[in-house]
Amino acid sequence: MSLDLPPDTTDTVWIGGRQADPVAESDDWVWDLSGQIVDPNLWYQGQPNDNGRGQDHMCLWKGENGLHDLNQVTQAIFVCETSGEYLLC
Repeated sequence: MSLDLPPDTTDTVWIGGRQADPVAESDDWVWDLSGQIVDPNLWYQGQPNDNGRGQDHMCLWKGENGLHDLNQVTQAIFVCETSGEYLLC
């Protein structure tokens, strides 16, 4: 399968997680669909760091084993779950 994506979006994938309460600057992160708390051991070293503030959404970066926080205006592909399978959308 080939993806035709702009060069600046190929290294980031949205995965459906967010900061539980960004206004209160909560340390809890949740999965959008289930609302379950994200295991803090899944984060990449030094993440989440809210670099520049407003990094309230969760993503994966190509070549790095762990979650990152990022602002919601960053363009990226995203992962969809359907019938237990995962697809790049």
